[in-house]
Amino acid sequence: MQRTKSHSGIASQPTEIKPAEIKWAPAALNTIKDTAGHLGCSTMHIYRLIAAGELRAVDIATPGAGRSKTRIRGDDLADYIDRKTRGRTA
Repeated sequence: MQRTKSHSGIASQPTEIKPAEIKWAPAALNTIKDTAGHLGCSTMHIYRLIAAGELRAVDIATPGAGRSKTRIRGDDLADYIDRKTRGRTA
């Protein structure tokens, strides 16, 4: 959710970001949260897909950072969706 500011500078009610509003570019790096929003699932489900090797991920953290910064490439997400689409002949 995002908060928007009115002309008076006072924050208005949060607005819901719908998956269709998320712009995907093939080489774009998307956060786990954005990917979960696009698929309509939890962030934990995305981490499980990555751990199971179902969804490819990129760790963009610097060496020694102590914490990963996991991102999903737009084309990897598209490949995952293509593989999971029912009724498709490949």
